[in-house]
Amino acid sequence: MAVLTKTNQVANYLKVAIQSGRWQVGETLPAERDMIEEFGVSRGTLREALNLLSHEGLIARKQGSGTYVKSTDTSSTIAVVGDTIRLSSPLGYWYHTLMDRLCKRIADEGYKAAMWVDTDTAADKFLTSTALFDGSNIQSTVGVLNTVYSAGVDRRLTQEGIFCVNIGAAYPIGRYCVVLDYASLNSIAADLMTKHGYDDFAIMCDPPMPSDNSDPGSEEVSNYIFNLQKETVGGSDDRLLKVNTKNGLIDIYDSFKKWWHGPNRSRAIFFHDDAFFDIASRAILELGIKVPEELAIVTHANVGRVFHFPISVTRIGFDASRVADESVGLLKQLIGGNEVTDPVLYIPPVIVEGNSL
Repeated sequence: MAVLTKTNQVANYLKVAIQSGRWQVGETLPAERDMIEEFGVSRGTLREALNLLSHEGLIARKQGSGTYVKSTDTSSTIAVVGDTIRLSSPLGYWYHTLMDRLCKRIADEGYKAAMWVDTDTAADKFLTSTALFDGSNIQSTVGVLNTVYSAGVDRRLTQEGIFCVNIGAAYPIGRYCVVLDYASLNSIAADLMTKHGYDDFAIMCDPPMPSDNSDPGSEEVSNYIFNLQKETVGGSDDRLLKVNTKNGLIDIYDSFKKWWHGPNRSRAIFFHDDAFFDIASRAILELGIKVPEELAIVTHANVGRVFHFPISVTRIGFDASRVADESVGLLKQLIGGNEVTDPVLYIPPVIVEGNSL
C-alpha cells in the first residue's frame, strides 16, 4: 500500500473538512501559523498542501487576505467566454462548433463546463455590464477559455486568481494564448493563386478599425489582420476590396458587383471571411459569372456556408477540434501548476474542401 506524504495527508484532511462544512464558501481558513501547529508540519509542507487544493479549485489565496474557501465541489468549473454576436449569428457555424468542442473537451478532462456570454466586446463594458464575475461564478471556477478579443478580461481574471487562456485570430492578446495562424492562412491562399497563374488576385476583407474604438484589443487584432492582407497583395490598395460590414451585409453584395464591373477587376479573389463569400456568391450567380473560368475563388472557411453555392470552391480553415484540444491542454497545464514552455500556441490552417482553381 502506498504511503501518503505529509503534504497529501494535510491536503486530504483539509479537503474533507471543507466538504463536510467545517468552513463554508467564502470563509477564511485559519492562519498558516495555526495550521502549522495543528498539523505539526513545516511551512513548506503546508503551502504545498494548500497549492494542491488551490489547483483543484477548492481554495483561493489572496495576498494580505489569507486563504479562503472557493468551492466545496471537487469537480471544478472551467468557463468558456462566448461572444453574443457570433453566437447569435446565422453565419456562426464554425464558432458554434468550436464552443461545442471546447465544452466536450472540458468534460472529458473531468471538469464542469460553463458558458459565460459577453454582451459587449468592449473591454470596459465587458467588465461592468455583465454578471460574469459575480461571486458564484468566481467561487467555483478554476480556469477560463476566453474567445472575446479583450486584454481587460485576461487582467481581471488574473486579479481573481483564475487562470485564463485566450483563443483568437491572428494576434496574441494576453499572456497565454491559442492563436489561429492567419499569416499562414494568407500564405496558403497566395501560394494556391500563384501556382495556378493568378498573380493579380484580389482580397475581399474588412478595413482597418478606427483608432477611436473603445476596445484596444480588437483594434490591435483588426489592424494586424488588415496589414497581413495588404502584404499578401504586395501593398497594393487596388487589389484590396474593403467592405464595411457595419453598413450591413448589403455592402458586401454591392461592393462585389461594383468591383466586378470596375477597372481593378482580376481573374481571382480570396474572400478572407466566409460570410463575405456567402453574400457575394449571390451576386456571382446573378451576374452569371463562370467559376472558375472567369473567376477563381478561394475562401476562408471560418463561418460555414448558409447559402449553398452550386460549385465547390477551395476553402481554407482551422480544425475546431484541434483548437479545443490545444486550448484545454494549455489551461490544464496552468491549473495543474506545471511549467508552461509555450505560452502562445499557433494553430496552422488546412485546406478544408474543394479545388476551384
